[in-house]
Amino acid sequence: MFKQAGIFKGKVLETKIGEPKFSKEVGAFDVCLLVEGPEGQSDWWRGEISPKYGTGTYAGKTQAQITIGELTKIGFVGQSFHTLDDQFVGKEINYTVVERTYEGKSYYDVKYIGSSDYSPQAISTEEIDRRMAAMGLGAAAPAAAPAAAAPAPAPAAAPAAAASWPSA
Repeated sequence: MFKQAGIFKGKVLETKIGEPKFSKEVGAFDVCLLVEGPEGQSDWWRGEISPKYGTGTYAGKTQAQITIGELTKIGFVGQSFHTLDDQFVGKEINYTVVERTYEGKSYYDVKYIGSSDYSPQAISTEEIDRRMAAMGLGAAAPAAAPAAAAPAPAPAAAPAAAASWPSA
């Protein structure tokens, strides 16, 4: 059991497939990873495998898709849960422990596995332009100049792309 919330790095000590903690779906099960924490603490992360849909930002994915996605973040390869021990026991992973309160008492659960680096992942300027164009944002392509056009005016002080951002 953990005694505090936080972001940690620790080894996976054990894996198992277990009865579902929450799901009542026929055939559901949990993928479980026992992770070590600081000062001898350890606890289980549980990921549900069921056809039940998630909630909030996960409403469009099943619990199975969510769990497999989380496992993939820490290196799960393949389609078989029979290889969990080989893939994870002894492996160091990042995980997040959060506090929850139940009947007035605080508990600390391993909530997330995977990256503990919450800093944004940079994308290239070319990728930014591609994404902006896909959304119909950004500078419009210059129109073809008429045959006898006057010289183009000097560029404005602000970039042209700034004018096409949607207003707040």
